[in-house]
Amino acid sequence: MLEKCVRILQAFRSGDKHLRLVDLAERTGMPKSTVHRLAAVLIDQRLLAQDQDCLLYTSPSPRDRQKSR
Repeated sequence: MLEKCVRILQAFRSGDKHLRLVDLAERTGMPKSTVHRLAAVLIDQRLLAQDQDCLLYTSPSPRDRQKSR
């Protein structure tokens, strides 16, 4: 599970501000259902954020993660 979570985080490239679920699935080679489930875990751990209005995922900066603790 850890390896798959890391693959999701590594899917964000320089210049990516937001990614859709389908983008994460394509970049990681995992099914959308798996990405969705693991993204929920990453969101709970504050390693990933989700924009509820447009269903985009963002990788929060380390500074943002520190503020939320």
